[in-house]
Amino acid sequence: MWGGVSTIDLPSVSRYGLFRASTLLALGIFSISSSTLIVTYWVAEQTLFRSVQQRLLDLAMFTAAEMDGELHNRIRRPDQMASQLYRQASEPLIRLRRSVPEIFCAYTLTGRERPLRSVLDSTVFIKNQGDDFSAPIVGQLYEDAPADALIAARLAKPRISSVPYTDQWGTFLSAYAPFQDGPATAIVGVDLSLATLNQQLFPLRLSLGLSLAGSALLSTFAGYLHSRYLRSSASALQSSLEAADLPDKQRLIHSRPTSPRAPSWPPWAMNCERP
Repeated sequence: MWGGVSTIDLPSVSRYGLFRASTLLALGIFSISSSTLIVTYWVAEQTLFRSVQQRLLDLAMFTAAEMDGELHNRIRRPDQMASQLYRQASEPLIRLRRSVPEIFCAYTLTGRERPLRSVLDSTVFIKNQGDDFSAPIVGQLYEDAPADALIAARLAKPRISSVPYTDQWGTFLSAYAPFQDGPATAIVGVDLSLATLNQQLFPLRLSLGLSLAGSALLSTFAGYLHSRYLRSSASALQSSLEAADLPDKQRLIHSRPTSPRAPSWPPWAMNCERP
């Protein structure tokens, strides 16, 4: 302290404080921006997921409306799978698979209680790449049928999976729609594999990742600029305080007491003898 004015020790006082302030600013910016991006992504993903569900349900209902119940009701034995009758009954399923390649499988089920029974399956005619599973035979029990399939069969109403379901053939998002099977009711099932669903969601997830990375870079850059600004301000403040302190230092130096000097005697007085 000089002349009652304190100076700033920039190296000891400001380095940690400025770094902490800039870091908190960067973290605050990133927290706000990332929260906004995540909420926006969640809303967009839910919207896209519901769109996929609705499209899958529409496909199942459209295919069910094309099914010939009389032909379907005549398919009762596994040996009929190689017959022309089986192919004719399967035509709506085959057309769906050819027109919408991302559909993994289309099939029909009968029954109202667990277990449901398989009747037709598009896999008999159109195999998926890399799929080593054989198509279920006519009358094969579907032991692990999802609850949505049972509800659709029991209530004879269209139904869509709320979440992907895993069975012995894989993990799928499925839609079911009823049609008249002679005197009874059967359902059409349409499966979209989890891999295909993830492919449709991937661009959205990629944009979220890139947006978060960009937000992190911008937040870091903002923190760096803020740190430079604070350092520049602190340095300018220190310089101004030192400049204001200089006159006080000079006045203090000029006001210091000087050492007493011996009295000077005229030359003639030095030769005088004392009485």
